[in-house]
Amino acid sequence: MKRIFIALAAALVFIFLLILIVPSWRQSLLGVSLPFNLQAGRTEPVSVVSMLLNAREIRPLSETPNLEMDETVQPEVYDLALGLLEKVALAGAEPVVNYEVKQAKLAQVGVSKPTDLLDNLYSLRLTPQAVINGFELLRGRQFAILDTPRLAQTLAPLWIHRPQGTLKPGQSWSQRWHITYPVDTLEGKRLDLEHRLTYQLAEIRPDRGSQLAKITYRGEIAVTPHDPLPAHTEVLGTGNIEGEAYLNLSTGLVSIADDRTAWLYVVRHLDYQAEELRLFDRKSRVFRPLIVPNAARSFESAMPQDGEAPDLQQVQKGKAPSPPPASPSPRP
Repeated sequence: MKRIFIALAAALVFIFLLILIVPSWRQSLLGVSLPFNLQAGRTEPVSVVSMLLNAREIRPLSETPNLEMDETVQPEVYDLALGLLEKVALAGAEPVVNYEVKQAKLAQVGVSKPTDLLDNLYSLRLTPQAVINGFELLRGRQFAILDTPRLAQTLAPLWIHRPQGTLKPGQSWSQRWHITYPVDTLEGKRLDLEHRLTYQLAEIRPDRGSQLAKITYRGEIAVTPHDPLPAHTEVLGTGNIEGEAYLNLSTGLVSIADDRTAWLYVVRHLDYQAEELRLFDRKSRVFRPLIVPNAARSFESAMPQDGEAPDLQQVQKGKAPSPPPASPSPRP
């Protein structure tokens, strides 16, 4: 009998040690934490490929608030590729990361166009949990096609909220972040864009000695006035977000992320009996080219080819495509 107990004990110890040794078993049993530890001065290139759709409609005042754009509106659709230099300007509890635009290519219907983004310098502030807490232009000029608030939305997938404790595959958590958007037709009065996101740890996969956490997310954008509006003026809006990111559990950095964000707002001028509707739709891939050097090649747009502006219902039903495995490549 004693030998049976010893054998059972040995078997249990073996199984326990095996679980600790095999990463996938250990992570399923104990879960993983999402690290966040930036080092001051750390510099690395970041690339963005994106399709942008901007649409505007001016129309008579609707009897009731209407967020549907007329089918006859012809939007502007752009291809945009950016090369940025990411530098950790300040580490610690509330880090600051700067982005300098080193390369910028813009095309509309196959025609190259100049941009005002080249050499622009932006500053991104983060909370201790890697939530965006501010984004501003330090040097350069505003770029109307992709202004400062919308560039912050483009880079946001690099900064996944880090919840406390450990997570197991399939587990979800939520977080919000804000940014303001100035409305040119309201003399720069700002809207508050509240991004309400739900994340899920979809899976953990091995990758050349590292572990990658695939994180999916969905959410909405609540659009409300940030500043007092002029008399006899109303503003309302909404938006949707969907995407996925691959986070390296060794470095704590997102290697590649796909994102689809669309939002709109309407300014209702009650005294003039007119209103303006603006729609911004973006599908993009942001990645670290030293880690995923060929990520731009497999990027495909979800934008309509015939110039038709999608509404938010179409965007909500669409699914962001999966990025390729973020396999590290040797640094040059």
